[in-house]
Parts: sequence; structure tokens; C-alpha cells
Amino acid sequence: MKGVLKEIIDQIESLEWDHFLYVARGELTLDSPVAVIEDDGVSETFEGMPYFLSVQDVQSIAENLHAQINNPGPSLILEAIKHYHANDAFIQVQG
Repeated sequence: MKGVLKEIIDQIESLEWDHFLYVARGELTLDSPVAVIEDDGVSETFEGMPYFLSVQDVQSIAENLHAQINNPGPSLILEAIKHYHANDAFIQVQG
């Protein structure tokens, strides 16, 4: 499946947990080109896009954010994804 990151965020709950997210190089935005694929060996790249996170990771990030606040928008989920990718930890939005 190919698209942009916002599309993946919008349907993250319905994606297969054992698939993997590849994102185009550059600044991560909601409009970043992405691919979600089933990849038994987790390749370093897919069609020139580097591996980013597993779908299971992105689902966990979204679930964690939903547990902290009601209806986080795609922009906040994007920030949580960036935080997780950089820090290997969930973002904390509550005191």
C-alpha cells in the first residue's frame, strides 16, 4: 500500500500489525510519501524509501496518545511518531 503518512494515520487501526512502514527521505510531514508492506526480512529500503517503523509500533503510539487525550488530531499523532522514532519512547502530553 502506498500513500502519504496522513492516510496511514487515518487508518492505522485497520492495518495489519505485522506489516512495516517505509517513509521517503526528508522531513517527516503528514504529506510524506510512505509505503506499508509485508516484509518477512524487514529490508533496509523499499523502492528507495528507508524502513521507518513497524505498523505495530505506529499502532502502539496512536493507542498511547489516545489513552492520554481524547481524539488527538493527525498533527499530534505525527509529533508522537517523531518523538517515538527519535527517542524510542512514547510522548507524554499530560503533566
